[in-house]
Amino acid sequence: MKKRLMCLLMALLMVCSVVLVSCADDKTDDQIRQENVCKADTAYTLSIWIPTNASTADINKEDSEFNKRLNAIEDEINSILSSSSTKIEIVVKNDAEYDKALQDKLTSASTSTLPKPSSLGEKYVNSAYKYVPENADPEDYFYKLKYPEILENQVDICLIRNYATYNSLIQKNTLHSLNEYITASTASYPRMMKLIRNEFINPLIINKNLYAIPNNRAYVDDEYQYILINKELAESADVTVDVNAIANLVDCEEIINKIGDLKLDGIVPLVGTEKELSGIISWGDDQSLIVSTNENTAPGSIFDNEQYMAYVSLYKSLSEKSYVKETLLDDETAGVFVYNGTKAGAEAYAEDYYLVKTENPVLNEEQAYGSMFAISEYSIKYDRAMSFLYLLYTNEEIRTLIQYGIQDVDYILDYSEDEENPTIELIKDANGNVVYDMNNDYTGNGYITYKEDGTVIDAWDYVKSVNYDAIVSKYMHFQSNYDKASASVKDEVNTITEALKAFNEEIFSTIKAMSYDEFEEFKASYEEAKVIKYADVLSKLEAGLEEYETLKPDEQSMTEQLEANKSWIEANKNDDTMKDAVKEKEKENTDLQAKLDKITAYDELLALKDTYTKNETVFKVLESEALKNALNKYSSLNQTYNK
Repeated sequence: MKKRLMCLLMALLMVCSVVLVSCADDKTDDQIRQENVCKADTAYTLSIWIPTNASTADINKEDSEFNKRLNAIEDEINSILSSSSTKIEIVVKNDAEYDKALQDKLTSASTSTLPKPSSLGEKYVNSAYKYVPENADPEDYFYKLKYPEILENQVDICLIRNYATYNSLIQKNTLHSLNEYITASTASYPRMMKLIRNEFINPLIINKNLYAIPNNRAYVDDEYQYILINKELAESADVTVDVNAIANLVDCEEIINKIGDLKLDGIVPLVGTEKELSGIISWGDDQSLIVSTNENTAPGSIFDNEQYMAYVSLYKSLSEKSYVKETLLDDETAGVFVYNGTKAGAEAYAEDYYLVKTENPVLNEEQAYGSMFAISEYSIKYDRAMSFLYLLYTNEEIRTLIQYGIQDVDYILDYSEDEENPTIELIKDANGNVVYDMNNDYTGNGYITYKEDGTVIDAWDYVKSVNYDAIVSKYMHFQSNYDKASASVKDEVNTITEALKAFNEEIFSTIKAMSYDEFEEFKASYEEAKVIKYADVLSKLEAGLEEYETLKPDEQSMTEQLEANKSWIEANKNDDTMKDAVKEKEKENTDLQAKLDKITAYDELLALKDTYTKNETVFKVLESEALKNALNKYSSLNQTYNK
């Protein structure tokens, strides 16, 4: 029986072998070659969504000149990518329509019943096609990978231009985390962290995940504040200027006074206004009694800001000496002045003035989230998408192609002025328009291509220096968070703010009219009064008034009686026969002292009240309901929305 079973098994194996061999033999050489190409690699077609300045009509017209240029540029880029079996399809939308179109597309992808592109795995069909090189014999063909069409629910790389969209897409789980590529300790593209400042990457990290990469560009406005000190006048005044020891105008007091003491015709020691303070953020009005700074975001009274109080004192002191003016006449020269403007504008004064930088550009929400590339959760292949994204930050050829097009077709390089550093000149049509018209802020790392039409590639150097100086606003999300507040909250804030504006105007007018001595008195009174809990004082005064009015008339007689008793006790304390009488006197003195202490305590409360109320302006500031309400509300807003 065992022998028969073994024979049966051998027979079955022989049959199977014949079948398998027959199947293999059925494949032609072409089929085997085609299969081998498909096994060696996988071809992917990726989409990248970006806005363009081209019109919607030109975008939608298949044979428009714009689309001809776009197709040619795609072909150039894809010829470069062919070695990695990757093809790019550039999906463009008119700039004004782009953001909504992208959100609609991702919403559609997220609600589609189709499987996520990245989940297809083995279901993803990889095929090859027969390719005959140009002018070759038809028999001299070989197989090339066939690039698939973009899937209906596929979005690979997309440009995002604002925080609201970015945050919304993250909440909807439509963006893919880039941690494994960029921020992780084992990141596959660690160089990205060196190409972009941490200050520009960090705001994009949400819940410990980085979902987009900012495009290097002019991130911030070129807005600085400098104090400029005349070198020649400082030397004439025999003062040494240490720019590293100067943080604000108050630190220039000695310099300004010594220049003023020279009494030179046509020389104004300080040019500026009382409003020119560095780092002050006003709440509710351009000039407000409630301020904060980027370092300390909690709103507070401007009179608690040491820099402000010191500066007003300085300004008033200099004004009384005629050492300060708000503006210069044509024939006058400033000893010291505050410059607000571009870095280049300040540096134009460098030959004649010491430059002290007091404010840097501040990166706000609009700027931080104004241009960034993300990889969608609906990408066909996350790794391939990241690989191409990396090229937009490191490959000058691809970066220039996607922004400016093909050399000598869409632009020329002019070497006439510099043989090594050419100027890019965009080619225009008969109507003077650029056909392939992209915004350089939206197509990748701007630093590795030309800044704009008519520039050399080194034109980025100045922009880089400004970007390097930028600091991140601690109020980055305040406005967008507040915009989501209910109508009732906003109505309340508006009412409080309007009341504060009227009070601001009244107090600042009063302060401006004060002399130096009057302002110093105000400062001293404010410092004394601000620590007094006025409501508690009034409450205690009211509670103790009746007893005080009873005791106060007898204060002198009680004091005299107290002293007389002390003398009597001293004289009789050693007389054993007077022990009981001495005890009675001591008890009487204890009672008298307690009554006198109550009078003293009440007098001290009256003194505190006088201190609090003696300076009318101080009293108004400390007791203003408009100021109190605004300070409470702004503090609440800061805690609620500055996240």
